[in-house]
Amino acid sequence: MVMAALGNVLARDHLRRYFAGGGVEARLRPVLGMEEWDVHARQNDSTTDRG
Repeated sequence: MVMAALGNVLARDHLRRYFAGGGVEARLRPVLGMEEWDVHARQNDSTTDRG
């Protein structure tokens, strides 16, 4: 993340523009659509100790 931020500063914000445009999303959406995501929403369990 630090290297990406540094590269973005040195490249005068071009790095962000490369990934923030619709072109990256359009190319990645079909690939990510093939993935099988096994993510479940976490239930709010007040008995779980999170401290």
